[in-house]
Amino acid sequence: MHARWTIQHASYQPAGEDPDGYTVPESFADPVERLVYLIQPQRSEVPVGNDDLSLRVINSLVIGVPDVTLYKPGDRIALPGGDINDDESAYRVSEDVQNMSFGPWDFKPSADATAFGAIVVERVSG
Repeated sequence: MHARWTIQHASYQPAGEDPDGYTVPESFADPVERLVYLIQPQRSEVPVGNDDLSLRVINSLVIGVPDVTLYKPGDRIALPGGDINDDESAYRVSEDVQNMSFGPWDFKPSADATAFGAIVVERVSG
């Protein structure tokens, strides 16, 4: 199996303080292109029972990656043709980063898959 799609990935940098004690706001590293195996829908959900959130839609995707160690919750992802700086089209990595390289059959989809697995990304609209 070959990684055939290219996504953009910007690593999340949490807020903190610089060496002089000044507050540094949260930000993202410069985006890099990464190859992935698959991009598939996981679910779309609309929260029910809260009038303030009745127009909100949460879209989730599963992305198969050769190395899950490069991703962490909060990272920003843009799909092929998307703009990583556009809040309407970019996705965020959720808490669900799945390392699948420890299975009982020692399967790896390709030679470049060091810690292959899947990440779940989400985008909220509305």
